[in-house]
Amino acid sequence: QLQQQHPASAAAAAGWLSDELLPLFAWVSLSPPEEAELLQMLQMHTCPPKALPPLRALLRYRAAVLSASSAEPSLRGALLSQRQLLRAAQYLRRRPDDAAGALRRSTAAGLPTAPPA
Repeated sequence: QLQQQHPASAAAAAGWLSDELLPLFAWVSLSPPEEAELLQMLQMHTCPPKALPPLRALLRYRAAVLSASSAEPSLRGALLSQRQLLRAAQYLRRRPDDAAGALRRSTAAGLPTAPPA
């Protein structure tokens, strides 16, 4: 379960994890978050209820690309990252009807690096 963190405690906690200490945690492997965890993270952006169906559609798209990328590694470039999903949620907060625009806006930075079709 995800919980929001107070900004003051986040700033205090960020100070101890410096660039020098970060490599000490390289052995820690994190499993990718499940779809329910991602949806909960995206809902923390106070999206209106009207934006939830497009967010769920983006999560289904992400799950489909993730499963297809095991057979076709070139599809990994089309996988939506958590940052891209957060960017889409932020866009949908302002324009809950524009799911296609949210997908375009969240993936626009990755398009120049995507392999040619």
